[in-house]
Amino acid sequence: MKSYYIIWAFTGLNTWIWSSVFHTRDLPFTEKLDYFSAALTILYSLYYSVIRLSHLYPSQQRARLTLATKAPSSPERSLKLKAWSLLCVVVYVCHVSYLTLLPRFDYAYNITFNLVIGLSHNALWLLYSLPSSISVFRRFPGHPRSYRPAFVTKAGIFVGLTTAATALELLDFPPLKGIIDAHSLWHLATAPIAVLCFLEMIGKSLPEYIFIRLCIAGLRLVAPVSVIYLLACAATGRVIVSPILVAAAACEAIFYAFFFFRCWRFNKTTSPGPPRLTRAQRQDLFERSTLHFTAENLSGWFIPPKSEIKRDNLREWILWAMFASTPEHASPEWDEEIDQYILATEKKLGCKLEPGRVPGVQSLRLSFDPIYTLHRPLIWYIVRISLLHIVGIVDAFTSLCLLSLGFKHYAPRRPYVRAFPPRPLLYLLSKPAAAPYFPYWYRPPRPSVESKNPILFLHGIGIGLYPYVPLLQEILRADSSQSMVLVEFLPVSFRMTGPMPTRWTTLEALNNILEDLDISKVTLAAHSYGTFIAGHIVSPPPDAEATDDPALSLGDKVSALVLVDPIPFLLHLPTVAYNFLYRPPGPYRGNEWQLWYFASRDADVARVLGRCFFWEEGCIWREDLRRFGATNGRRVSVILGGGDQIVPSEAVREYLTSDDEGDWRPTKECERWQSRRERLEVIWFPGLDHATVFETKERRKMLMQALNPPHTSYGAVESF
Repeated sequence: MKSYYIIWAFTGLNTWIWSSVFHTRDLPFTEKLDYFSAALTILYSLYYSVIRLSHLYPSQQRARLTLATKAPSSPERSLKLKAWSLLCVVVYVCHVSYLTLLPRFDYAYNITFNLVIGLSHNALWLLYSLPSSISVFRRFPGHPRSYRPAFVTKAGIFVGLTTAATALELLDFPPLKGIIDAHSLWHLATAPIAVLCFLEMIGKSLPEYIFIRLCIAGLRLVAPVSVIYLLACAATGRVIVSPILVAAAACEAIFYAFFFFRCWRFNKTTSPGPPRLTRAQRQDLFERSTLHFTAENLSGWFIPPKSEIKRDNLREWILWAMFASTPEHASPEWDEEIDQYILATEKKLGCKLEPGRVPGVQSLRLSFDPIYTLHRPLIWYIVRISLLHIVGIVDAFTSLCLLSLGFKHYAPRRPYVRAFPPRPLLYLLSKPAAAPYFPYWYRPPRPSVESKNPILFLHGIGIGLYPYVPLLQEILRADSSQSMVLVEFLPVSFRMTGPMPTRWTTLEALNNILEDLDISKVTLAAHSYGTFIAGHIVSPPPDAEATDDPALSLGDKVSALVLVDPIPFLLHLPTVAYNFLYRPPGPYRGNEWQLWYFASRDADVARVLGRCFFWEEGCIWREDLRRFGATNGRRVSVILGGGDQIVPSEAVREYLTSDDEGDWRPTKECERWQSRRERLEVIWFPGLDHATVFETKERRKMLMQALNPPHTSYGAVESF
């Protein structure tokens, strides 16, 4: 349908151009161009709507990832499409001919024609939005007629509003004061409907967008205003307003300087170390990565987006991706291997890259690119601001909630975990932790009660464990005997602290935590960044056994795996890196501004992703996931949001399901796919953005079912 939508967009542009011309130069010629262009747009809207709702468009046999090839449509469907197209062409030609050949323009007929076509179009979409119990259309091929995604209701609301606005064209009246008539009010009424429809399509309302922008502006103004205030006090030689305000402004000014000194240290140039992979490992990684590579995927690794590249541009990117190095530190011994990778890429793309470099084009190299941060004031760290409302001291609130649920806190005593803001409440109540790097919460099982395997939870980037408190409460409300271990990653929790430890140290720490708590089996649940840590466990390096890698002993303890908003799949594509670290937020996209300022430009988060995030260590390949699930019959659940602004969720869904036989089962909130050959399920929430699956009780119920599913009959699990 993409081509139909593009044509529809151009017909709309043509209509409004000629409308502007006509309203500035009222001539018979411009009048007809305005009316005929409007009729074309209205008729084309009906044309593509019938094609969309009747599924007359050419079907596509989509290959894995991004490759797509058209499959031949059925002869009957092709014949219907041609007949409908011919009918619309004939109707439009007859309409234009009738109005052109008449000695006088028939205004009554023209408005009747447009109203009939427009209202027919609106009626189709109103029928589309009917409740599932009285569905007229099969909304998506491959789904039952009763399948009705949540966004359908919004479509019906906006079409209903547009239809109501059309009443102004029917109920005409003389112009008020000779200026304002019904037609002008119709234009006025449809403009905000279009804006609201656009904002709802991106999942953010206009008030949310305005509020987020105001929050960002307010936080960024705190330090400059504090400095100006102090200068004003110094210039006048007196305290303005209050000594307390002077002290607060001085603290903000000092913190402002400290913040940028700290960011300067983050960006100090360091020489690359030796490659982390052997030549055989690099070749295997390259072959896996380029198996389904396209020109679009490759160009996404360069900025500006969609730039043309030459051999030296590609060479620079390969040095980072495969050798963890730069052109200045490259070894001559690598030249032959790099040339092989370049030749393989050219063969895959079907074109020869020109020698040299395109000026101004830079490859995305997370571990070498500058760490981009934005200052946030001292008050941000002391009084935490949730992205939509003030919740007071969020860390203390979360701690009190977890303590009330029966959790005990364990904290390392080493200086490494000194973090700002401090956690005095937990320092008083914490027990010594088994691992020197990560604090964690543990809820022991109830004595004399047989409980399920404990849940080991790894959180994502955000305000620590605060977003997950409602889920934890509901899990324990359903089963009060459930034991849980919640590991805290302070470097990605909007705190000032030390860097994230290495992969080996992190896995060793997790393993020590479980052994200290005498836990032999766990259900591993992870969200967002936590799924990257889980990727270390699912996909250990090839030499794991020879090196006694902690991923093996930790993997043996995992009986089930639940990945929510997973980032490790398809990490060889540029989507996750670009969306989180490099993408400028778009206009009116409140969710992108929220992510940009509150997450990706946080100093410690940016350092973790820019200096401690090595894509090849945590990426999960489909064959590794299949092997992990087949070992001891592990159950694996992957939860995806269709509107995820970070993860390429549609490509991930296709990657996980396209090479396997399975069944899709729609529910009220989501779609569930169950493999027939292995214990893998994919839960798909249409339209949900990153991390929004935790926001409502109905969605959290689906997560709880993934963590503790009812008895399910699985197909035979293959051996590997």
